[in-house]
Amino acid sequence: MGFGQQQVSAVVFGTTDEATYVAKQLCLEIWKAAGVARQWSDIEPYVERVRYKTTTRVHLGHPLLQLLSGEIRRLIDEDICGPEGLGRYMGMVPSARDALAEQAKDIAVVAHCTRIELVVTTFDKVSGGSEDNELTLRLEARTDANRSRVLVTSELPSDRHSALVDRLVARLAAAEQQHAADGLSPAAEPER
Repeated sequence: MGFGQQQVSAVVFGTTDEATYVAKQLCLEIWKAAGVARQWSDIEPYVERVRYKTTTRVHLGHPLLQLLSGEIRRLIDEDICGPEGLGRYMGMVPSARDALAEQAKDIAVVAHCTRIELVVTTFDKVSGGSEDNELTLRLEARTDANRSRVLVTSELPSDRHSALVDRLVARLAAAEQQHAADGLSPAAEPER
């Protein structure tokens, strides 16, 4: 929880309504401790903005890497992780240039996606103001690499965030069903 000159914040494991309740109670307790006779209803008309950040752990049914386009996945599979892929030259490599090619044969390469971040910009058509908001899919821990468990974070209140997560899972399931109907593996995409 936080309380500043123009800001009150609460982080809870719960819903937006629960976080709002905690923030309001924090204000009441601080005012009471300071000897100020004030209620939340006294300041509520002056609240200009409310900001949300909601996170949900979800099983998507696929690793994050499979959410990338077919062309990007082919680049990763062939040009980075493949037998002649350039991934084996990333990171710590021997400084002796003549030994580089010989040692690269003994290096295995595996790629995984740890984070997909979208920035959703909203514009106020009247004031001209804009604001960047994040929608992030990320691994909770390194052990989740190439598994389907991810954290989805949005700047939405909890009920709308839950609806977005439900839609995401439903769209991925529908795409998987379509791929199965077309005889494709979930990672495959038709050539364009």
